[in-house]
Amino acid sequence: MDQLQAEVKPWADRAERLQLKLHDLGVELKVVQLSRAELYGRVARGEFDAALVALPELPEPGLALAQALLLGGEEDEARKTLQ
Repeated sequence: MDQLQAEVKPWADRAERLQLKLHDLGVELKVVQLSRAELYGRVARGEFDAALVALPELPEPGLALAQALLLGGEEDEARKTLQ
């Protein structure tokens, strides 16, 4: 297994488990593997229904909230949170 496969496999496993759990609840989810650039581009444009991403844990709750809002395309709300 090369380095890229080693990095992708845990995420693919998590996505598959999430897909199965949501299916059991009646939610259809199609898992699509994307490059980081494509993922972040789609998230920034709001072209997704769900995204499985990792965020570094920030020690201050306000910063963590602003980061999550920014990732979700809510730049104005992120700015308000930081003021």
